[in-house]
Amino acid sequence: MGNYTPRRTLSPAASAVLTEAHHQTGYSYRRVAAVLGITHPYWWRLCRGERAPSTHIAFRIIDTLGLDQDTADLLLDECVDRGR
Repeated sequence: MGNYTPRRTLSPAASAVLTEAHHQTGYSYRRVAAVLGITHPYWWRLCRGERAPSTHIAFRIIDTLGLDQDTADLLLDECVDRGR
C-alpha cells in the first residue's frame, strides 16, 4: 500500500485556544487568514483541529494573535514538523 502517513491534527485544547484567539480579534476567518498569509479554509481547519500547522505558520499565528507563552508552547508542541 505504500508509505501512508496520517495527517497530523491539533488536540482539542490547541484548537480551542486558536478558536478563542480568533474570536477575540473580532475578524472573519477570511480576514484573519489573510493577515496570517494562509487560505481561509486552512485557517478554519486549524481552528477546528482538523490540521496541525508547520512551525513557520505556528510562529506567524503566535506573533499575529499575540498568544501567551503557555499557549505558544502548546501550539508549537503539536506542529507537523515536530515530534509528538
